[in-house]
Amino acid sequence: MLQHIIPDIVAKDIDTNADAPSSFKRTLIDVKTLSPGDAYPDDRTGDSNAAVNARQVRVNKDYHKKAKDLDIRLGGDQQDGFDAELSTFGQEGVVLGPVVGAFGEMSAHVDLLANVIAGALTAEHLSYYGDRGSKTVKAYYRLVLYRAWGRTAHRGWARLMLDRRGLAQAPNVPRD
Repeated sequence: MLQHIIPDIVAKDIDTNADAPSSFKRTLIDVKTLSPGDAYPDDRTGDSNAAVNARQVRVNKDYHKKAKDLDIRLGGDQQDGFDAELSTFGQEGVVLGPVVGAFGEMSAHVDLLANVIAGALTAEHLSYYGDRGSKTVKAYYRLVLYRAWGRTAHRGWARLMLDRRGLAQAPNVPRD
């Protein structure tokens, strides 16, 4: 049960509340993928990223549910249990769950992380070359990040599909 509550990344200096910045804390990040299937709605009238954003919300809920379940199972309480410790991370205990979908779509937390990373890369770049077109530099770094992440996501899905092809059996296909 504990393996479901171990994050992929513990990052520092990520402010998830851009409207009211506060002191920076360590933030838990658990990267997820979303396979094609029941998670994708049949009607295509809503948001194009609805499925990955719904999965993103479930990441935080799942973490807090697992922490509360561990508190109950191991006898923790409100002040020093797993859920209380989990709430000390991020903004009000929010676990970031960037999700990449089967069709290359990405959740809002991916955008948040891209902004944070591009901002840090821009600050480093401008420290060497001066303050010329900081918005352009940040846009460039966001583009570089999205290209790399998108390419990695598509390669990963392609590799998964190729690995699974042996599990599918096509009728009337001669076998070796």
